[in-house]
Amino acid sequence: MNTPVITYKCKPWSEKEIATLRYMVKQDFTYEEIGKELGRTKNGCSGKARELNLRPVKYWTTKEDEVLKRLYRDGYTYKEISNQLPGRTWVTCKGRMDSLRRKGEVIERKKVTSCPPDPTEKIASLLNQQKRNSTGPVTSLVRNQP
Repeated sequence: MNTPVITYKCKPWSEKEIATLRYMVKQDFTYEEIGKELGRTKNGCSGKARELNLRPVKYWTTKEDEVLKRLYRDGYTYKEISNQLPGRTWVTCKGRMDSLRRKGEVIERKKVTSCPPDPTEKIASLLNQQKRNSTGPVTSLVRNQP
């Protein structure tokens, strides 16, 4: 069985487009903004920027590591943590935590106190209890609860 070959129709990058891409990346425009300016997709622009090594690798600083570990330890989500670390997404924060764990750093997370149970769940459990015990009406069970 022959598998179809997927080809993408994309025009070659001109020197002017590459110069504009270089300039806009240096000025910290988003790939979406760059794409609109050049008439290309954001993925096309990010791929070309990666190909040209326009975005250097951003290494984690010790200060960023400390903030990440402290917020993680305090029970914040990766999304909330990334909001406190400019230039870091929740995915990079999670990846960094995984990397720190692999290096042997044990970071214990505080247990988040749960919300009080939903009253409808309590009633449902009481109904199930009523069915199992087959004693008295459910209202008597509800009234006897603290």
